[in-house]
Amino acid sequence: MKYGSKYKISAHLAAMEGNLPCLKFLVSSGQSIMETLGSRNDNGETPKTLASQFYKQNCVDYLGAVEWERDNPEEQENLAFPAHIAAASGDLSHLRMLIEQGVVNINEKDDKGSTPAHKAAGNGHLESLQWLVEMGANIHIQNSAGETPIDVASRFAQLACVKLLKGDDSGSDEDAEDYNNAEVHQDMIARMAADHGVEGDSIPQTPQQKEEARGRAVKRIEELERLMSIAKQNLRQLGGRLEEDRELRQNKRESQRVIGELESQLEYERLRREKLESQLDECRREIKRLNTHIEHISTLGASEDEMKPKKKSKKKKKVLSGGEGVFVKRP
Repeated sequence: MKYGSKYKISAHLAAMEGNLPCLKFLVSSGQSIMETLGSRNDNGETPKTLASQFYKQNCVDYLGAVEWERDNPEEQENLAFPAHIAAASGDLSHLRMLIEQGVVNINEKDDKGSTPAHKAAGNGHLESLQWLVEMGANIHIQNSAGETPIDVASRFAQLACVKLLKGDDSGSDEDAEDYNNAEVHQDMIARMAADHGVEGDSIPQTPQQKEEARGRAVKRIEELERLMSIAKQNLRQLGGRLEEDRELRQNKRESQRVIGELESQLEYERLRREKLESQLDECRREIKRLNTHIEHISTLGASEDEMKPKKKSKKKKKVLSGGEGVFVKRP
């Protein structure tokens, strides 16, 4: 295996799985970026082809951005940071695509610690810089030279950018000093979030800007939900299992267990009811038999009662007929 081939194979896997951070690392770590991106597997597929087949749009956008830089070699910078190149060249549409699609973080740092705002400010691209500020880019982040975007704009005499950044800045040295702790906090958040999806939240904004930002956030959430749904479908198609699927199966098994217990209990109650109904029928038959017997006995008793008075009347007549006699006293 020649040097760099492991990056090619890994790049195919990262693109297929949609692992953008891993893909970016492999692209920047390979011996040749273009050779890594142009390499083909046994089926003749490139990393971008696999990303497109498995609907990994973030990887497709990133690889497309790198290829765009290959076709537009005016800026010979590190191709692992396409947003920085777009900001440096003033290509706002390309920059917006990279950030809005989640390919790169708006505050992502390159190997020199610079953000896209540093690049836009240093090259005087006012429109790109203004869009970054409106999107919540952190203009207080310092590069490896300890410069903020406003410092870079001042060094290159980009007065319009300086004015724009000062207008969104606090306007005083005390506020800049007070922000040092906030900058550390912001960097900590960025590290915890692995440089994805974290926007600055300490820039003063007008109510209109906040309303626009909320609208963008809602659209972003809807887009992320759509992408999440696609990613879940891809994972299921590949035989993967989601935590929610495990919980659903567990709940289904629990429901089936409860249903089985209830069905068993219902069957037991049904048999018990049939047994009770059978006993009830026997009791009814016994009651009917006893009632019949009682009626029979009552009938016999009534017949005997009718016969007894007739016999008594005959005896009385005999007594009356022979009852009058003459007693004679003998001497």
